[in-house]
Amino acid sequence: LVTARHLLRCGLRPTLLEASHEIGGMWTPSSSSPQQHQLDDDPNRKTWNTMRTNLSRYTCCFSDYPWSKAFAMEDEATIHQHHEDPLSYFFPTTNQMNEYLKRYCNHFLVGHEACTFRLGCQVTKVVPVPDNRYSVEWMPSAVSSKQEQGDLAEQPQTEQQIFDGVVVATGFFSDPSWPENADLSTFSGVHIHSSQYRSVEALNLETSTTNETTTIVVCGSSFSALEIAANLARGQSSSSSSSLISSRTVEDDKPTPRIPIVKHICSALPWVMPRFMTNEPSRGYVPLDTVLYRRPQDGLKTEALLGNDPKLNPQKHQYLTNLLGQRKQEQYFRDMDIAQPYDDPSLPLYATISNDYLDLVGSGRIEVIPGRLAGSDEQGSLQVKTRTDPKSMVGIDNADALISCTGYLTNLDFLHHESILQTIEFEPDNKFAP
Repeated sequence: LVTARHLLRCGLRPTLLEASHEIGGMWTPSSSSPQQHQLDDDPNRKTWNTMRTNLSRYTCCFSDYPWSKAFAMEDEATIHQHHEDPLSYFFPTTNQMNEYLKRYCNHFLVGHEACTFRLGCQVTKVVPVPDNRYSVEWMPSAVSSKQEQGDLAEQPQTEQQIFDGVVVATGFFSDPSWPENADLSTFSGVHIHSSQYRSVEALNLETSTTNETTTIVVCGSSFSALEIAANLARGQSSSSSSSLISSRTVEDDKPTPRIPIVKHICSALPWVMPRFMTNEPSRGYVPLDTVLYRRPQDGLKTEALLGNDPKLNPQKHQYLTNLLGQRKQEQYFRDMDIAQPYDDPSLPLYATISNDYLDLVGSGRIEVIPGRLAGSDEQGSLQVKTRTDPKSMVGIDNADALISCTGYLTNLDFLHHESILQTIEFEPDNKFAP
Protein backbone atom coordinates (compact mmCIF):
# COMPACT_ATOMS: atom_id res chain seq x y z
CA LEU A 1 0.00 0.00 0.00
CA VAL A 2 2.70 2.48 0.95
CA THR A 3 4.72 1.58 -2.16
CA ALA A 4 1.71 2.20 -4.41
CA ARG A 5 1.00 5.50 -2.67
CA HIS A 6 4.52 6.81 -3.38
CA LEU A 7 4.61 5.41 -6.93
CA LEU A 8 1.53 7.53 -7.56
CA ARG A 9 3.34 10.55 -6.18
CA CYS A 10 6.08 9.93 -8.77
CA GLY A 11 3.56 9.90 -11.61
CA LEU A 12 3.56 6.12 -12.14
CA ARG A 13 0.53 3.84 -12.54
CA PRO A 14 0.70 0.97 -10.01
CA THR A 15 -1.31 -2.25 -10.21
CA LEU A 16 -1.71 -4.07 -6.89
CA LEU A 17 -2.03 -7.86 -7.11
CA GLU A 18 -3.27 -9.23 -3.78
CA ALA A 19 -3.91 -12.92 -3.07
CA SER A 20 -6.53 -12.17 -0.43
CA HIS A 21 -9.99 -10.79 -1.14
CA GLU A 22 -9.52 -7.83 1.16
CA ILE A 23 -6.95 -5.27 2.19
CA GLY A 24 -4.81 -5.88 5.26
CA GLY A 25 -2.43 -8.74 4.52
CA MET A 26 -1.39 -10.52 7.72
CA TRP A 27 -3.46 -7.99 9.69
CA THR A 28 -6.72 -9.34 8.26
CA PRO A 29 -8.95 -10.43 11.17
CA SER A 30 -10.74 -13.74 11.18
CA SER A 31 -14.36 -13.54 10.13
CA SER A 32 -15.31 -16.67 12.05
CA SER A 33 -17.35 -16.05 15.17
CA PRO A 34 -16.41 -17.86 18.40
CA GLN A 35 -19.65 -19.83 18.16
CA GLN A 36 -18.51 -21.50 14.92
CA HIS A 37 -15.70 -23.36 16.71
CA GLN A 38 -13.60 -23.89 13.61
CA LEU A 39 -10.08 -23.24 12.44
CA ASP A 40 -9.55 -20.49 9.89
CA ASP A 41 -7.53 -21.96 7.02
CA ASP A 42 -7.05 -18.73 5.06
CA PRO A 43 -3.22 -18.72 4.60
CA ASN A 44 -3.16 -14.94 4.28
CA ARG A 45 -4.21 -14.41 7.90
CA LYS A 46 -1.35 -14.69 10.36
CA THR A 47 -2.76 -13.19 13.57
CA TRP A 48 -5.59 -13.69 16.04
CA ASN A 49 -8.15 -10.94 16.48
CA THR A 50 -7.13 -9.88 19.98
CA MET A 51 -3.39 -9.92 19.29
CA ARG A 52 -1.74 -6.54 19.89
CA THR A 53 1.14 -4.91 18.08
CA ASN A 54 4.50 -4.81 19.81
CA LEU A 55 4.95 -1.19 18.71
CA SER A 56 2.81 1.69 19.93
CA ARG A 57 0.52 3.78 17.75
CA TYR A 58 3.28 6.41 17.57
CA THR A 59 5.69 4.20 15.60
CA CYS A 60 3.37 1.51 14.19
CA CYS A 61 2.07 3.83 11.51
CA PHE A 62 3.07 5.56 8.29
CA SER A 63 4.79 8.90 8.85
CA ASP A 64 2.32 10.79 6.65
CA TYR A 65 -0.76 9.16 8.19
CA PRO A 66 -0.60 9.02 12.02
CA TRP A 67 -3.35 7.35 14.01
CA SER A 68 -4.65 10.73 15.12
CA LYS A 69 -5.33 11.54 11.47
CA ALA A 70 -6.75 8.14 10.54
CA PHE A 71 -9.17 8.17 13.46
CA ALA A 72 -9.69 11.92 13.80
CA MET A 73 -13.43 11.68 14.44
CA GLU A 74 -13.10 9.00 17.12
CA ASP A 75 -9.93 10.26 18.76
CA GLU A 76 -11.62 12.71 21.12
CA ALA A 77 -14.07 10.03 22.23
CA THR A 78 -11.32 7.52 22.99
CA ILE A 79 -8.70 9.81 24.50
CA HIS A 80 -9.87 8.88 27.99
CA GLN A 81 -8.48 5.37 27.36
CA HIS A 82 -5.06 6.87 27.90
CA HIS A 83 -5.91 6.79 31.60
CA GLU A 84 -8.57 4.06 31.80
CA ASP A 85 -6.91 1.40 29.63
CA PRO A 86 -3.46 2.45 28.36
CA LEU A 87 -2.77 -0.94 26.72
CA SER A 88 -5.85 -0.64 24.48
CA TYR A 89 -5.10 2.98 23.69
CA PHE A 90 -1.41 2.69 22.80
CA PHE A 91 -1.13 -0.80 21.27
CA PRO A 92 -3.64 -1.64 18.50
CA THR A 93 -5.23 -5.05 18.03
CA THR A 94 -5.45 -6.96 14.74
CA ASN A 95 -8.91 -5.48 14.12
CA GLN A 96 -7.66 -1.94 14.72
CA MET A 97 -4.57 -2.42 12.52
CA ASN A 98 -6.76 -3.75 9.73
CA GLU A 99 -9.07 -0.74 10.00
CA TYR A 100 -6.06 1.62 9.98
CA LEU A 101 -4.68 0.04 6.78
CA LYS A 102 -8.08 0.23 5.08
CA ARG A 103 -8.37 3.92 5.97
CA TYR A 104 -4.87 4.54 4.65
CA CYS A 105 -5.84 2.79 1.43
CA ASN A 106 -9.09 4.76 1.11
CA HIS A 107 -7.32 8.04 1.82
CA PHE A 108 -4.44 7.68 -0.67
CA LEU A 109 -5.36 5.01 -3.24
CA VAL A 110 -9.03 4.18 -3.67
CA GLY A 111 -10.62 6.24 -6.41
CA HIS A 112 -7.31 7.28 -7.94
CA GLU A 113 -7.63 6.73 -11.68
CA ALA A 114 -3.96 5.72 -12.02
CA CYS A 115 -4.18 2.97 -9.36
CA THR A 116 -5.60 -0.48 -10.13
CA PHE A 117 -6.55 -3.12 -7.54
CA ARG A 118 -6.79 -6.83 -8.36
CA LEU A 119 -7.87 -8.77 -5.25
CA GLY A 120 -7.98 -12.55 -5.05
CA CYS A 121 -5.06 -12.92 -7.48
CA GLN A 122 -2.20 -15.31 -6.77
CA VAL A 123 0.95 -14.38 -8.70
CA THR A 124 2.44 -17.54 -10.24
CA LYS A 125 5.29 -16.30 -12.43
CA VAL A 126 7.49 -13.23 -12.85
CA VAL A 127 10.11 -13.34 -15.63
CA PRO A 128 12.21 -10.69 -17.41
CA VAL A 129 11.32 -9.88 -21.03
CA PRO A 130 13.06 -7.65 -23.60
CA ASP A 131 13.38 -3.89 -23.09
CA ASN A 132 13.95 -4.28 -19.32
CA ARG A 133 10.33 -5.17 -18.68
CA TYR A 134 8.66 -8.04 -16.82
CA SER A 135 5.97 -10.54 -17.63
CA VAL A 136 3.68 -11.24 -14.67
CA GLU A 137 1.21 -14.16 -14.59
CA TRP A 138 -1.47 -14.72 -11.99
CA MET A 139 -4.51 -16.85 -11.32
CA PRO A 140 -7.43 -16.74 -8.88
CA SER A 141 -6.11 -17.60 -5.42
CA ALA A 142 -7.13 -20.80 -3.62
CA VAL A 143 -9.60 -18.86 -1.48
CA SER A 144 -11.05 -17.31 -4.61
CA SER A 145 -11.36 -20.69 -6.30
CA LYS A 146 -13.24 -22.18 -3.33
CA GLN A 147 -15.65 -19.29 -3.09
CA GLU A 148 -16.32 -18.51 -6.75
CA GLN A 149 -15.75 -21.77 -8.63
CA GLY A 150 -16.74 -24.32 -6.05
CA ASP A 151 -14.57 -26.97 -7.74
CA LEU A 152 -10.81 -26.87 -7.38
CA ALA A 153 -10.44 -29.70 -9.89
CA GLU A 154 -10.91 -27.21 -12.73
CA GLN A 155 -7.75 -25.30 -13.56
CA PRO A 156 -8.38 -21.57 -12.94
CA GLN A 157 -7.82 -19.24 -15.84
CA THR A 158 -4.34 -17.69 -15.86
CA GLU A 159 -3.88 -14.05 -16.79
CA GLN A 160 -0.70 -12.33 -17.95
CA GLN A 161 0.44 -8.75 -18.40
CA ILE A 162 3.69 -6.92 -19.20
CA PHE A 163 4.89 -4.31 -16.68
CA ASP A 164 7.77 -1.84 -16.67
CA GLY A 165 8.74 -2.83 -13.14
CA VAL A 166 7.82 -5.18 -10.29
CA VAL A 167 7.89 -4.59 -6.54
CA VAL A 168 7.73 -7.77 -4.43
CA ALA A 169 5.98 -6.83 -1.17
CA THR A 170 4.95 -10.28 0.05
CA GLY A 171 6.86 -10.14 3.33
CA PHE A 172 8.80 -12.93 5.03
CA PHE A 173 5.82 -14.88 6.42
CA SER A 174 5.07 -17.16 3.46
CA ASP A 175 5.09 -20.81 4.50
CA PRO A 176 4.87 -22.16 8.06
CA SER A 177 8.06 -23.74 9.37
CA TRP A 178 7.38 -26.79 11.53
CA PRO A 179 9.50 -28.31 14.34
CA GLU A 180 12.63 -29.80 12.82
CA ASN A 181 13.28 -33.55 13.08
CA ALA A 182 10.14 -34.11 15.15
CA ASP A 183 8.08 -37.16 14.18
CA LEU A 184 4.55 -36.46 15.43
CA SER A 185 2.79 -39.21 13.49
CA THR A 186 1.42 -40.84 16.66
CA PHE A 187 0.20 -37.60 18.24
CA SER A 188 -3.60 -37.67 18.14
CA GLY A 189 -4.29 -34.17 19.42
CA VAL A 190 -4.88 -31.00 17.42
CA HIS A 191 -1.64 -29.72 15.84
CA ILE A 192 -1.54 -26.26 14.26
CA HIS A 193 1.03 -23.62 13.38
CA SER A 194 0.95 -20.28 15.19
CA SER A 195 -0.28 -18.66 11.96
CA GLN A 196 -3.49 -20.70 12.30
CA TYR A 197 -4.16 -19.80 15.94
CA ARG A 198 -7.28 -17.70 16.45
CA SER A 199 -8.58 -18.58 19.93
CA VAL A 200 -9.08 -21.43 22.37
CA GLU A 201 -12.59 -22.03 20.98
CA ALA A 202 -11.36 -22.40 17.41
CA LEU A 203 -9.15 -25.34 18.45
CA ASN A 204 -12.46 -27.20 18.78
CA LEU A 205 -11.26 -29.24 21.75
CA GLU A 206 -13.75 -31.70 23.08
CA THR A 207 -15.41 -30.60 26.32
CA SER A 208 -16.03 -33.37 28.79
CA THR A 209 -18.91 -33.89 31.20
CA THR A 210 -16.55 -33.56 34.16
CA ASN A 211 -14.15 -30.89 35.35
CA GLU A 212 -11.14 -32.63 33.81
CA THR A 213 -8.49 -30.23 32.55
CA THR A 214 -7.45 -29.44 29.00
CA THR A 215 -3.73 -29.38 28.24
CA ILE A 216 -2.33 -27.23 25.43
CA VAL A 217 1.38 -27.32 24.52
CA VAL A 218 3.11 -24.34 22.91
CA CYS A 219 6.45 -24.91 21.19
CA GLY A 220 8.90 -22.11 20.39
CA SER A 221 10.76 -19.15 21.87
CA SER A 222 9.53 -16.26 19.73
CA PHE A 223 7.02 -13.45 20.18
CA SER A 224 4.14 -15.63 18.99
CA ALA A 225 5.04 -18.46 21.38
CA LEU A 226 5.10 -16.27 24.47
CA GLU A 227 2.02 -14.26 23.49
CA ILE A 228 -0.06 -17.32 22.53
CA ALA A 229 0.92 -19.06 25.78
CA ALA A 230 -0.13 -15.95 27.70
CA ASN A 231 -3.34 -15.67 25.68
CA LEU A 232 -4.24 -19.27 26.51
CA ALA A 233 -3.28 -18.97 30.17
CA ARG A 234 -5.49 -15.91 30.54
CA GLY A 235 -8.32 -17.84 28.92
CA GLN A 236 -8.94 -15.21 26.26
CA SER A 237 -11.53 -15.82 23.60
CA SER A 238 -11.39 -14.69 19.98
CA SER A 239 -13.28 -11.50 20.75
CA SER A 240 -12.44 -10.47 24.31
CA SER A 241 -10.67 -11.50 27.49
CA SER A 242 -13.86 -12.59 29.22
CA SER A 243 -14.71 -15.91 27.57
CA LEU A 244 -13.03 -19.12 28.73
CA ILE A 245 -13.20 -22.73 27.66
CA SER A 246 -16.23 -24.24 29.38
CA SER A 247 -17.36 -27.66 30.42
CA ARG A 248 -20.71 -28.83 31.76
CA THR A 249 -21.22 -30.57 35.06
CA VAL A 250 -23.39 -33.66 35.19
CA GLU A 251 -25.47 -32.31 38.07
CA ASP A 252 -26.75 -28.98 36.73
CA ASP A 253 -25.61 -28.96 33.05
CA LYS A 254 -24.40 -25.38 33.46
CA PRO A 255 -21.23 -24.13 31.77
CA THR A 256 -18.24 -23.89 34.10
CA PRO A 257 -15.35 -21.64 33.09
CA ARG A 258 -12.19 -23.63 32.47
CA ILE A 259 -8.75 -22.28 31.66
CA PRO A 260 -6.44 -24.83 30.01
CA ILE A 261 -3.19 -26.06 31.44
CA VAL A 262 -0.48 -24.43 29.31
CA LYS A 263 2.91 -26.09 28.86
CA HIS A 264 5.59 -24.13 27.01
CA ILE A 265 8.49 -25.98 25.35
CA CYS A 266 11.44 -23.68 24.71
CA SER A 267 15.15 -24.25 24.32
CA ALA A 268 16.15 -20.84 25.67
CA LEU A 269 14.23 -17.79 26.75
CA PRO A 270 14.73 -14.47 25.00
CA TRP A 271 14.75 -11.21 26.90
CA VAL A 272 11.08 -10.65 27.80
CA MET A 273 10.24 -6.96 27.59
CA PRO A 274 6.95 -5.36 28.71
CA ARG A 275 5.09 -3.02 26.39
CA PHE A 276 5.52 -0.19 28.89
CA MET A 277 8.65 1.01 30.61
CA THR A 278 8.33 2.86 33.87
CA ASN A 279 10.05 6.21 33.78
CA GLU A 280 10.82 8.40 36.75
CA PRO A 281 7.99 8.05 39.31
CA SER A 282 6.71 11.53 38.60
CA ARG A 283 6.54 10.84 34.86
CA GLY A 284 4.67 7.51 34.97
CA TYR A 285 5.06 5.02 32.10
CA VAL A 286 5.95 5.26 28.43
CA PRO A 287 5.57 2.76 25.55
CA LEU A 288 8.64 0.58 25.12
CA ASP A 289 9.39 1.72 21.56
CA THR A 290 9.66 5.35 22.65
CA VAL A 291 12.51 4.21 24.91
CA LEU A 292 14.27 1.98 22.37
CA TYR A 293 13.86 4.35 19.41
CA ARG A 294 15.76 7.29 20.79
CA ARG A 295 19.29 8.57 20.50
CA PRO A 296 21.39 6.52 22.93
CA GLN A 297 23.11 8.25 25.81
CA ASP A 298 25.38 5.38 26.82
CA GLY A 299 27.63 5.32 23.76
CA LEU A 300 26.03 2.21 22.21
CA LYS A 301 24.95 3.15 18.71
CA THR A 302 21.52 1.99 17.58
CA GLU A 303 22.96 0.00 14.67
CA ALA A 304 25.10 -1.94 17.15
CA LEU A 305 21.91 -3.55 18.48
CA LEU A 306 21.34 -5.13 15.06
CA GLY A 307 23.08 -8.18 13.63
CA ASN A 308 25.33 -10.67 15.38
CA ASP A 309 28.78 -9.36 16.26
CA PRO A 310 30.31 -11.43 19.10
CA LYS A 311 32.39 -8.41 20.12
CA LEU A 312 29.31 -6.23 20.52
CA ASN A 313 26.94 -8.87 21.92
CA PRO A 314 28.05 -8.32 25.57
CA GLN A 315 27.24 -4.61 25.18
CA LYS A 316 23.81 -5.46 23.85
CA HIS A 317 23.03 -7.76 26.77
CA GLN A 318 24.33 -5.18 29.22
CA TYR A 319 22.11 -2.55 27.62
CA LEU A 320 19.00 -4.67 28.22
CA THR A 321 20.19 -5.64 31.67
CA ASN A 322 20.38 -1.95 32.55
CA LEU A 323 17.01 -1.33 30.92
CA LEU A 324 15.07 -4.31 32.27
CA GLY A 325 17.12 -5.82 35.07
CA GLN A 326 17.57 -9.55 35.60
CA ARG A 327 15.58 -9.89 38.79
CA LYS A 328 12.20 -10.71 37.34
CA GLN A 329 13.40 -13.41 34.97
CA GLU A 330 15.73 -14.83 37.61
CA GLN A 331 13.07 -15.12 40.29
CA TYR A 332 10.79 -17.13 38.00
CA PHE A 333 13.40 -19.33 36.37
CA ARG A 334 16.22 -19.74 38.88
CA ASP A 335 15.02 -23.22 39.85
CA MET A 336 14.63 -24.35 36.24
CA ASP A 337 17.26 -25.78 33.95
CA ILE A 338 16.62 -23.22 31.25
CA ALA A 339 19.06 -20.94 29.45
CA GLN A 340 18.68 -17.23 30.21
CA PRO A 341 19.62 -14.55 27.69
CA TYR A 342 22.40 -13.26 29.92
CA ASP A 343 23.98 -16.66 30.71
CA ASP A 344 26.49 -16.25 27.89
CA PRO A 345 26.74 -12.58 26.84
CA SER A 346 28.74 -13.49 23.74
CA LEU A 347 25.71 -15.20 22.18
CA PRO A 348 23.34 -13.25 19.88
CA LEU A 349 20.70 -11.12 21.54
CA TYR A 350 17.11 -12.26 21.14
CA ALA A 351 14.30 -10.23 22.64
CA THR A 352 10.54 -10.40 22.53
CA ILE A 353 7.66 -8.46 24.02
CA SER A 354 4.96 -9.70 26.38
CA ASN A 355 3.22 -7.94 29.22
CA ASP A 356 2.00 -10.98 31.13
CA TYR A 357 4.17 -13.97 30.24
CA LEU A 358 6.63 -13.77 33.15
CA ASP A 359 3.85 -13.14 35.69
CA LEU A 360 1.83 -16.10 34.36
CA VAL A 361 4.92 -18.33 34.65
CA GLY A 362 5.51 -17.05 38.18
CA SER A 363 1.90 -17.79 39.17
CA GLY A 364 2.06 -21.32 37.76
CA ARG A 365 -0.41 -20.69 34.94
CA ILE A 366 2.31 -21.48 32.38
CA GLU A 367 4.67 -24.42 32.92
CA VAL A 368 7.99 -23.98 31.13
CA ILE A 369 9.66 -27.17 29.85
CA PRO A 370 13.29 -26.50 28.81
CA GLY A 371 14.35 -28.38 25.70
CA ARG A 372 13.39 -29.14 22.11
CA LEU A 373 10.40 -31.07 20.81
CA ALA A 374 11.61 -34.47 19.57
CA GLY A 375 8.28 -35.98 18.48
CA SER A 376 5.75 -38.36 20.00
CA ASP A 377 6.13 -41.90 21.33
CA GLU A 378 4.06 -45.00 20.60
CA GLN A 379 1.43 -43.91 23.10
CA GLY A 380 1.13 -40.48 21.48
CA SER A 381 2.82 -38.63 24.33
CA LEU A 382 4.96 -35.68 23.28
CA GLN A 383 8.69 -36.13 23.87
CA VAL A 384 11.07 -33.27 24.71
CA LYS A 385 14.87 -33.45 24.53
CA THR A 386 16.25 -31.80 27.63
CA ARG A 387 18.67 -28.92 27.22
CA THR A 388 21.52 -30.40 29.25
CA ASP A 389 21.30 -33.98 27.97
CA PRO A 390 19.91 -34.44 24.43
CA LYS A 391 19.62 -38.19 25.08
CA SER A 392 17.31 -37.58 28.03
CA MET A 393 13.59 -37.20 27.29
CA VAL A 394 10.74 -35.58 29.18
CA GLY A 395 7.26 -36.81 28.32
CA ILE A 396 4.05 -34.77 28.13
CA ASP A 397 1.05 -37.07 28.46
CA ASN A 398 -2.52 -36.40 27.37
CA ALA A 399 -1.85 -33.18 25.46
CA ASP A 400 -5.03 -32.08 23.72
CA ALA A 401 -3.36 -29.63 21.36
CA LEU A 402 0.09 -28.60 20.14
CA ILE A 403 0.76 -25.14 18.72
CA SER A 404 4.05 -24.87 16.84
CA CYS A 405 5.42 -21.32 17.00
CA THR A 406 8.48 -22.17 14.94
CA GLY A 407 8.63 -19.38 12.40
CA TYR A 408 8.25 -19.14 8.66
CA LEU A 409 10.09 -19.78 5.43
CA THR A 410 9.96 -17.24 2.62
CA ASN A 411 8.46 -18.52 -0.64
CA LEU A 412 9.48 -16.76 -3.85
CA ASP A 413 8.59 -19.61 -6.22
CA PHE A 414 6.91 -17.15 -8.57
CA LEU A 415 10.32 -15.62 -9.39
CA HIS A 416 11.08 -18.21 -12.05
CA HIS A 417 14.22 -16.58 -13.39
CA GLU A 418 17.45 -17.55 -11.63
CA SER A 419 19.04 -14.19 -12.36
CA ILE A 420 16.46 -12.45 -10.16
CA LEU A 421 17.10 -14.76 -7.21
CA GLN A 422 20.85 -14.34 -7.63
CA THR A 423 20.52 -10.56 -7.75
CA ILE A 424 18.69 -10.43 -4.42
CA GLU A 425 20.92 -13.19 -2.95
CA PHE A 426 17.89 -15.20 -1.88
CA GLU A 427 18.46 -17.81 0.87
CA PRO A 428 15.21 -19.81 1.17
CA ASP A 429 16.26 -21.63 4.38
CA ASN A 430 17.21 -18.43 6.23
CA LYS A 431 14.31 -17.60 8.58
CA PHE A 432 15.70 -14.26 9.73
CA ALA A 433 17.10 -12.56 6.60
CA PRO A 434 16.21 -14.67 3.54
